[in-house]
Amino acid sequence: HTERFTPKRVRVPKMKVAFTQGEVSNWEEVRSAPFQATLASVDRLSPSNRRTLKDKTLSENGCPLNVAVSLASALEGDLPEASSEEIAKLYEKGGVCLENPEERYSLLTRSGFLYYWVKRYSEAERLWKLASETNGEVVSRSLFWLARAQKALARGEEASSTIEALLRRYPFAYHSVVAGSESPTDPDPTPVSVVSLVKRSRKVEL
Repeated sequence: HTERFTPKRVRVPKMKVAFTQGEVSNWEEVRSAPFQATLASVDRLSPSNRRTLKDKTLSENGCPLNVAVSLASALEGDLPEASSEEIAKLYEKGGVCLENPEERYSLLTRSGFLYYWVKRYSEAERLWKLASETNGEVVSRSLFWLARAQKALARGEEASSTIEALLRRYPFAYHSVVAGSESPTDPDPTPVSVVSLVKRSRKVEL
């Protein structure tokens, strides 16, 4: 499965997710805290408390919802037993609320991969479209995979138009080079090879 989401190191005070009588007792603080603050606490939750937090987070709307990112990261460690679709929903819920365009783009793109992995191509397409609208970011990666989702949905003309937009906007990007060298019959790369969207390294990312 995909490598677990690894956020940039940010110095923030750690916050514990607290429970009273089976309910999250500091919900407003937890949902608003930077997701880096709750990562360690969410990681250490018992299975029952993690389920409680997951159900609470998935039922919530509105922003901020930063704990959704912490929870999704923790649940990724349980793949393939965990629900890829639930993790995707959590990344989306947390990602759309983030003001940092790099983090927003990374999480929405990651959500798309998790849907694509389980062949939910329409949801993957929706997330990659949303990611590609992120201001201030190079969106070549999401455009490339948006075309893949459209191709999987048997919408070849739209996929071709998306690739044309990719090549026009980012002619020298890695994904443009890959897209420009492919034939129409090239198989889709397996989603399980997708590496972390946020972890910085010198390796080329898919």
